[in-house]
Formats: sequence, C-alpha cells, structure tokens
Amino acid sequence: MLKIIQRYIAFNFLPPFLLSSIFFIMFLLTFQLFRIIRIVTNKEVEFSVIAELILHIAISFFPYSLPFSALLAGMYSMNKLSLDSEIIAMRSFGNNKFDLLKPLLIFGFIIALFVFAMGQKVVPYSQARFQNQVIRLTSKGVLTDIKAGHFFTDIPNVTLFAADVYKKGEVLGQVFIRAIDKNQSLERIIFAEKGVIAKTKASEMDIPDLKINLTNGNIVQRYQGKNNIEKIVFKEYEFPLFNENIAPGFVLKDSMRSFSELYRIIFNEKIRNQIGAGIYKTELEFWTRINTPLLVVLFLVLGFNLGINKGRGRSKNTSSLALIILVLYYVLFFFGVSFGKKGDIAPFIAVFTPTILLFWINTYLYKKLDWVN
Repeated sequence: MLKIIQRYIAFNFLPPFLLSSIFFIMFLLTFQLFRIIRIVTNKEVEFSVIAELILHIAISFFPYSLPFSALLAGMYSMNKLSLDSEIIAMRSFGNNKFDLLKPLLIFGFIIALFVFAMGQKVVPYSQARFQNQVIRLTSKGVLTDIKAGHFFTDIPNVTLFAADVYKKGEVLGQVFIRAIDKNQSLERIIFAEKGVIAKTKASEMDIPDLKINLTNGNIVQRYQGKNNIEKIVFKEYEFPLFNENIAPGFVLKDSMRSFSELYRIIFNEKIRNQIGAGIYKTELEFWTRINTPLLVVLFLVLGFNLGINKGRGRSKNTSSLALIILVLYYVLFFFGVSFGKKGDIAPFIAVFTPTILLFWINTYLYKKLDWVN
C-alpha cells in the first residue's frame, strides 16, 4: 500500500500527464490533418471515414507522445510540490527521495506496459488501417482527378501526365509516367501512346488493385548512383499504381507489422536471407518497440530529478537542461539509426546506446539531489 504522501504525489502527477498526452497527440495530428484534408477534398468522403482516419493515426502517435508526456508531467508535478514547499514538509516527516519517486515509478511501469502492449498489434493495425484507407480514397479519386494536360501527383512516388483524357478518366492518350521505387533506388520514365486504367474491387482491409494498361511505348530506367541507363520498347505493358506489393504513403511497411511478425522475420534465417539488406530496417523497428517503454520510465525519472532540482531554488534552468538532454539523446539516436539502416553497426546498438547514456544521466542526477536519507 502506498502512503498518503505517495498517493498525493500520484494524484498531482496524473492530471498534467493526461493533459500533456492530449496536447502532444493533437500537436502531431496537425501535421497529418493537412494531408487528410488534401485526400478527402472533392472525393465525397463520409464524416465517419474521416473520423476513423483521425482515430487510427492518433493511436499510432501514442508511442511517440507518452514518453514526452511522462517527462513534462514529472517535471511539472515535482516542481509544483517544491515551489509550494511541500517537498520540504515531506522531508521533515522522514521520507527519503525514493519514497517520493516510488509512486511515479509505479505509474511509469504501468504506462510502459501500456505502450508495449499497444505496440504488439494495436498500433501496427491502426497504421495499416490508416494506410489502406488513404490508398483506397486516393484510388477512388484517380479517375475523376486526372485532367488532360495536367500533372497528377496524388499517388506517392508517381507523377502522371496525359495529353488527352477520355471516358471520365478511364482512357488516356499520350501518357507520361515518372515512378520512383525507393526500396530499389530505381527511377523509371515511361512514354506510351495510350493507357487504359483498370480497377478491381478490394476487400475492406486489402490495398486496392489499380493498374494502367499501356500500349506502344518505351521505358527508360536507371538505378540511383549508377550511370547505366536501360531502355525497353514495348507494345503492351501493365503498370501497377496500387496492388498488394506496393504500399506507398504515410507509414513504413515494417511499422505495420505486429511485434510477433517482426520477431519471426528477424530470427528466421531463411526469411532474413530473402529480405537481404532490408532486414536492418526491420530490426530497427523491432528494437525501437522494446526501447520506447524504457524511455517512458527514464523520461519520467528525468522529470522527477529535474523538477526537484528546480523547486529547491537552484540557480540553473532545469527546463533548458531537459531540452539539452533530449536533443543529445535524439541526435545520438538518429545518428545511430542512420548507420543501423546500412548495417554499419548492429541495429540494437544504435537503438539502445542513447538509452544507456540516458540511464547514466538519470543515475547521476538522482545521486546529486541534495537529500539526506
């Protein structure tokens, strides 16, 4: 059982944590709302579909927002108690610093377990659902949005131009297509005399199947970083805009996999060999899902340490110190990830090295607290 003082600390922590979580999720949502508005405009999308899109993308932001919310709430609650001299009163009753940290740690572990559980299937499902719905809405408006003499860029990584458009966008004349395959670093330029858009129905969760049947044209393609250019002349060619093998858009493919799928891919030698160099990105996603719950606890402890320091009248600006630590952490994290994607360093080293450094900083700050146990 928690002491009355510990329950009081927990009560002071919960409101700022909930408010900051809502704030960070709404803040991240603003960047996606512009994209959603662009997609749903002039496509007669029902409000329920828009609400579903916002819900799923909001769920996918939980792992990003909760660590920051824990840090902010920890700093705010402890700083408030310090400024009100309640920390001094608690010390006078014989409470040591771990007594005050204990309720926050309990909250931290509960939040961390929640984040880890969400990362198992819920967040990947929401990202996959959002992705497929976006692609479905985009494909829905392709036939009506293609205009003669205008570049069509609603499809990610594809630029389409047609000099002539017939039959409500189903038949195109003098077609130009520029397509980029980022996975293979391949760029293709396609010219064709005629193109016919073929669309097949997809189930609710499948990616729509949308293709252009091109006739009498040529393909010029090259791999980035190489000087060789290939030219292919064709009479008939089927160019896929959307299908089960193509998932352009807002989220990475690995982020839509469940935790068990990532585990199976990483620790199955046969599958690893099939994926090749792409396995490094899969490993980064896997280890990041393990690392994020740890960040929740570490950020919360950091907020505890800095909140008490500031409340005890220290001259240093703990908000600036928190910002410096965050910048240092993420600079090291993304620097390591850039090498981890190429396989220059092991992905788990890239992910956990900044976390270990953050743990050391927390330990140092905790020991530096002016407290007589």
